Amino acid sequence: MADRLDAAFRGRSLWTRLNREFGAAGRDCVVLLPEDDQELNESALRHIDELAERTKERDVIIVSDQRWVIENAKRFSERILSVVSAAQSEIDDLISFYELYAFTERLYIISLTKPHGNKLKNMLCLHDVTKEDLAASMLGTNRTAIVLTTS
Repeated sequence: MADRLDAAFRGRSLWTRLNREFGAAGRDCVVLLPEDDQELNESALRHIDELAERTKERDVIIVSDQRWVIENAKRFSERILSVVSAAQSEIDDLISFYELYAFTERLYIISLTKPHGNKLKNMLCLHDVTKEDLAASMLGTNRTAIVLTTS
């Protein structure tokens, strides 16, 4: 328990840095891309304009430790204010902070396994659910609902 609290405290410092540098607590969205999964990350980046339009936010800040994301994200949308490179440990700590205290509605974590307990990767083997569908769903931009049935 103490380890998780320590991680959350460290995660708060990344959020504070984002807020100080970009005003992330204001009207900007922060999208975390912590996965080493180019298909998932690219799918999420393709939906940035829809996210910004839906939330009426000014800009989007991308945070990742993935080189491909850092080098390519801005070509997907003019709404991307900045792409912030952060260590995986910093991103994990920010997720720990968010797990402890959901401090904003403007943080989007695009992951099939994070935060703790997220099992979206299990949905990939259901029917025709794709990473594109899941990324859109995590950003709240999907136009069709993912309906699960048991039979």
